[in-house]
Amino acid sequence: MIPTVFGVILIVVGMWLLVRGSVVAMFVVVVVSSLFGGSAAFLLPALGGSSVPPVNIALLFLVARVVLPGSGQGALVRAALADNLPLVVFVLYGVVMALIGPRLFADVLRVAPMRQANGPLFASLPLVPTSQNLTTAFYMTGTLLCAVGTYVACRDPRGLRALVDTGIVTAWAHVGFGVMSAFGSNGVVTAVLGFFRNAGYAQLNEEVEGVVRITGIQPEPSSFAIATLVWFAFMYECWALKVRPRATGPLALALFAILIATTSTSGYVGLVGYGAVRLFIAVGRGGTRRSLSVVALLLVAIAGGAALTYYNPAVLDSASRVYTAVVAKKGTSSSGLQRAYWARQGLTVFAASDGLGIGPGSFRSSSLITAIIGATGIVGSLAFAAYLARLLFGRGAAPTSAAEDERARIGIAATWAALAYIVVAAVVAASPDPTAFFAIFAAAGLAARRGSVTGAARSAPVRPVMRQWSAQ
Repeated sequence: MIPTVFGVILIVVGMWLLVRGSVVAMFVVVVVSSLFGGSAAFLLPALGGSSVPPVNIALLFLVARVVLPGSGQGALVRAALADNLPLVVFVLYGVVMALIGPRLFADVLRVAPMRQANGPLFASLPLVPTSQNLTTAFYMTGTLLCAVGTYVACRDPRGLRALVDTGIVTAWAHVGFGVMSAFGSNGVVTAVLGFFRNAGYAQLNEEVEGVVRITGIQPEPSSFAIATLVWFAFMYECWALKVRPRATGPLALALFAILIATTSTSGYVGLVGYGAVRLFIAVGRGGTRRSLSVVALLLVAIAGGAALTYYNPAVLDSASRVYTAVVAKKGTSSSGLQRAYWARQGLTVFAASDGLGIGPGSFRSSSLITAIIGATGIVGSLAFAAYLARLLFGRGAAPTSAAEDERARIGIAATWAALAYIVVAAVVAASPDPTAFFAIFAAAGLAARRGSVTGAARSAPVRPVMRQWSAQ
C-alpha cells in the first residue's frame, strides 16, 4: 500500500478532526473528497494496480468518529442501520458472494472481466477469482459505511445545511475543473489535471469530431457527466425549493451548461430521464412559477442557439457531427455494441447461476441494474429494490418548525439527486456498487425524514476550518 499526497493530507486532516472535530465536520470532508473521482489516496500494486479513492479514506475517519467509545452516537448508528437495512442486506450478501461466487462457478462460465485489456470487441475469459472481487467488495462496504455515517451526520441540526453549503463549493470546483479540461492541449492545464488524476485505473482523454471531451479530474467523460448530473439535480431542486436560491440557482445553470458540453451520451440519457420524471410531476401538480421560469429559460437558450447558428453556420455543422457521433450512431458504434454486450452479461450469468449471482467484481457490466442482477442474484436485487422503494416512497413526520421544514426540503432535493444517479447508472455503471456518491444523497434523504437530534450528534468544538458546523 503506497500513500499519495492526497492520502497523507486526508490522514492528517482526519486525525485532527477525529480528536478535535465533530461528526458533521468529518462529513464535510467526505463530501469534498467525493470531488476527486480520478484520484487515489493509496495505490495497491499487490491487487493488480487497484487504488483507494480519497472518499474511502475520509469515510474511514467518519465511521471512526461515529463508533469510537464515548462518541455518544450509538442510538443514531442503530437508527441508521434500521433505516438503511435493505442496503445492509444488499452489501452483506454482495460481499459474501464476491468471496464465494467466483469459486462456486469457476471455469463454468465465461465473462468479460472488470479490467479490460486491448483485444476483441466481445472478449471473454473463464470465470475465476480475481483481485477485482476484493476491490469491489471493499467499495461496496465503503458505500454502506458512507450511508451510515451520512445518516448520523444529517440527523445533526447542522448536517443537511452543511451538505448544501459544502456542495455549493464542491460543485463549483467540479465545474471549474471541467472548464479547465476543455483546454486539454494546454500543457500547464494538462499537468494540473494530471496531478489530480493519479489513480491506478485508466485515465481517458478523448476527442469527438475534433471537440475535446470534458473529464475534469474524473477518470473519463462519463464519470464527469454522472457527477455533473447528480450535482445539477441537487442544486436545481434546492433552488426550486428555495434553499439558498441565490447560490443554488446560478450553480444549477452552470452545471446544466457544462453537462450539455460534455458530449457524454450517459449524461444526456440521465438528463432526459431525470427531466422527464421531473416534468411529469410538475405537470401533474399544475406547474409552478419556477417550473415555468425554467421553460422560459430553455426557450431563450434555444432562440440564442438558433441566432448563433444563423450568423455562424459552422457551429451548427460541428454540433451536428458531435450529435451524430455521441447520440444518433452511439448504439451501432463499436463502443455502443460492446456496452450492450456487457449489460446483457448480467442477465446471462443470473440465469446460469440459478439466481444466486456470481459475485461483485466477477464481470464487467454497463448497467447498474443488470450488474446487480448478475452479481448478487435474487437476494441482492430484491434488497436493493427495497432500498430504492424506501427512499422514493417512504414518508416522514410533518415538519414542526422552520428549521425542520428546511431539513425536509433539503431531504427532498437529496432524494432527487440519488434518483438522478440511479437513472444514469442504469445505463453506464460497470459494477453493482452504487458508490459512496449515491449513498451520500440517499442517506441524507432518509435522515431528513427523521427529527434532528440536538444533543447526541454534537461533540467538542473545533477551531478554524470547520467552526461553522462544529462549534457548540
